[in-house]
Amino acid sequence: MAELNTITGTDLHWPRGIESASTSDAGKVLTPSASTAGTGDLRNLTEAEISGKTEYITAVFDDVSTAGDLYIPMNFAGTVTSVRSVLHGAIATADVTLAVKVNGVTMTNGNITIAFDSSAAGDLDSCTPSAGNTVTASQYLQVTSDGASTNAVSATLMFTITRS
Repeated sequence: MAELNTITGTDLHWPRGIESASTSDAGKVLTPSASTAGTGDLRNLTEAEISGKTEYITAVFDDVSTAGDLYIPMNFAGTVTSVRSVLHGAIATADVTLAVKVNGVTMTNGNITIAFDSSAAGDLDSCTPSAGNTVTASQYLQVTSDGASTNAVSATLMFTITRS
């Protein structure tokens, strides 16, 4: 019987190339080796390999009922395709509008209106930006609340971004 560490090719049933992995390899992926058949290479993906992939960024707006801003620095380029919000409690008095921006400029179709009528924790709202929604790695996303509602309620925001 062959020793497990000598099996290669179609007889191999577990990934090869990670035998000497260490904690410094965290975040790397195992890809088929370009040089040795039946083995793999533990490496970081290149920008070209992740371009076009979807990323999700979450952030918490501490109090949507108080006029203010949330800033999120970007470390990659992409196009914001949707923004979703979920309330952590009920707002009152009036609807609140969250304007989604890139470097201070509101995206076309980038407003989220959170209705106060029958609002409760878990209420979901969203917008689908259609223009002005491209961001670079040196820019920031911004969400501005008009503060029209009452009750100090936070909301979690999730940005869906396609890398470019």
